[in-house]
Amino acid sequence: MHSLEHTDVVTHLQAWNPYPEATWEDSRLSMEMSAHIIEAANAQGTPRFIFASSNHVFGKYWREGTTLSEAGAITVDTPPHVGTDFRVPAFECDATPYAAAKLAGECILKATVAANPKFSGIALRIGWCQPGRNLPDTMSATGTPSIEEGDVGEEEELYSQLARGYDDDRRVLQWFQNMWLSNRDMLQVFERCSDWEGSGFQVVNGMSNNEDMRWDISNPIGYAPVDDVSKEIQLMKECAGAGRPY
Repeated sequence: MHSLEHTDVVTHLQAWNPYPEATWEDSRLSMEMSAHIIEAANAQGTPRFIFASSNHVFGKYWREGTTLSEAGAITVDTPPHVGTDFRVPAFECDATPYAAAKLAGECILKATVAANPKFSGIALRIGWCQPGRNLPDTMSATGTPSIEEGDVGEEEELYSQLARGYDDDRRVLQWFQNMWLSNRDMLQVFERCSDWEGSGFQVVNGMSNNEDMRWDISNPIGYAPVDDVSKEIQLMKECAGAGRPY
């Protein structure tokens, strides 16, 4: 491992499999990875550690309601409800293994900070930030950029339809869209985490300022997101209707 001496901030983004379809073996390896890097940063005197956690730590709350007008706000003090699980036509997902590794990383960081007053940490529960341009219209009800809707064989699709039924794919998509984190807001939140002058352990919900989402984005680090997924979707529709580029 490279030395972390004279490093002001460590940002841990890596996961063995960074997508919600990760297996329990992927999850175990991610837990070990997080434990090693947090231990190394603490031992070598790094003052700040930013852990890229995930909204999937609260994924099962989607069944209560996908919007704030339907159900209560999800704050940083809301008890974890780990793993988004749903079934829509041609796709089935249970993100519990992926989310368990994220929750474990949060717990390891919190315990390490508690044991060393010179070490501070932020668990940033990132919303949906896709690779590349990260536009709302490329989101799908699968909840992952690595699998497109329909990427399941006919036999498995038929089994799911007959034996398990479906969730409402429109509501599933709304849940994921409401946790959108734009590229601009993503850069801002990481900058605020790095520049934060506080101490101890903090949790931050890392979503854009999406209208009617359940996620409470109030925070002590000065993060003030500017984008809104519903406004972006409307603007994209208007541009498409007028034949203008977005």
